[in-house]
Amino acid sequence: MSPRLLAASITNRTAPITFREVVAQAARRLWDSDNLQTDFMARSGIQEMVLLSTCNRTEIYALTTHTGEAAVALAKALLPAASNSAEARPAQTPALTFYHNIAAAEHIFQVASGMDSLMIGETEILGQVRQTYEIAQARRTLGPVLHQLFRDAIRVARRTHTETPISSGATSIAYAAVVLATRWAARQTPGTGTSSGLRGRRVLVLGAGEIGRRVALNLRQDAARTIVRDRTESGGDLLVTSRTWAHALHLAEELQGEAIPLADLPQTIATVDVAISALSAAQPVLTKAMLENARGSRASNPLCLIDIAMPRNIDPQVACLPGVDLFNLDDLKEIAAKNLQERQAALAAAGEIVRQEASNFWRWFRARRAVPAIVELRQQAEAIRQAELNEALHRLGHLEPRDQEIIRAMSAGLVNKLLHAPTTMVKEQLAGGFSETGFSGTEFSRLRLLSEEFTEKESSEAYLHLFRALFALPEDDAKMQGQVPS
Repeated sequence: MSPRLLAASITNRTAPITFREVVAQAARRLWDSDNLQTDFMARSGIQEMVLLSTCNRTEIYALTTHTGEAAVALAKALLPAASNSAEARPAQTPALTFYHNIAAAEHIFQVASGMDSLMIGETEILGQVRQTYEIAQARRTLGPVLHQLFRDAIRVARRTHTETPISSGATSIAYAAVVLATRWAARQTPGTGTSSGLRGRRVLVLGAGEIGRRVALNLRQDAARTIVRDRTESGGDLLVTSRTWAHALHLAEELQGEAIPLADLPQTIATVDVAISALSAAQPVLTKAMLENARGSRASNPLCLIDIAMPRNIDPQVACLPGVDLFNLDDLKEIAAKNLQERQAALAAAGEIVRQEASNFWRWFRARRAVPAIVELRQQAEAIRQAELNEALHRLGHLEPRDQEIIRAMSAGLVNKLLHAPTTMVKEQLAGGFSETGFSGTEFSRLRLLSEEFTEKESSEAYLHLFRALFALPEDDAKMQGQVPS
């Protein structure tokens, strides 16, 4: 059975954050298991596999000869825990979406280009796709097909970013989080509007990775005026914490903020007005009990918590505390909708590039099916050439070494030239699905020569048609007169 491409996807479009969180954890357990290849992949008929997990999506890409078995195995691995949770189960939309073959290629190209993101055109996803590819390489779950697919996805994303305005301006989740914080601050001080940003507010960024850094940069450059060279001028502070102290220190120094050890989070959280969290952590780092104890006398003071991590960093129960406003990824949809409206034209232009590139990849993928047959054909031809060459050289024993080499080169050249047309034609026809001129799918079906419906004459004509197509011979019988020996 020929290999097939398969992608299983759960995103913010198909499931709420509670469901996505459970699925992301299940996917991570599967991916990190020691027997991934020898057990799960082998039992599921999967030859190649890649996991892409971000704040808004969990996707598995696979190459398999048993699409049905692989799809069932992926569904069982990802969904049971979430399906058993009443809180996590999505109410209406189907959570798991499957993409097959060229649709799977088109989907990963869209994903890498930021076309399928919550914030259309965001570029963080390209780095995440690249990292996913590198991790799969290290785990040796990549083969030639997914290797080519992900390399193409990275290249296609760069092309869409260069040739269209889809990624221009503010498009990231980090930017959307800062906009949300700015709107919250404006509501706390009626009449000020969002133009004053977060001036005078004390802001904590949890996470010094790529997304955390982008949050801090947006706080400084765009929606907020939190980070200023003279803090006393605004009364505000930027605080940065991370699981890795060196990372927090470096980011704080770069942006003239203050690094806070993660162990000091309980004391620090009581002093801030806004906290935006993007830590990579399996469990919540900020719990209801911690926040309740930490705030003490400031318990009624307004506090904005924005959690853009997956899994979430902040216990959802903190939303029950007085004065606390908790937001997560699903609360960014209004900002994302405005972003989508502004980028419709760019989305269409990027879509054309993606469709073209997906078609090119699919032609390459289909052509690969010819490789085993071509290898076998060339091996047989080479065996015949060697046998005939040895016989000829034996009979011409008086030849000088130079003359023998000339004959060897001539025999190899003849074989290569004779096989060039058929091998090229077979690869092109497979890539095009036997739809190119000269050898259509209908004509190919005529080659079922053992079927009783064919007469001997029809079978002979089918053989002749195949012979002409393989060796690029003219179809006009008049042109062949006198060329075929009797």
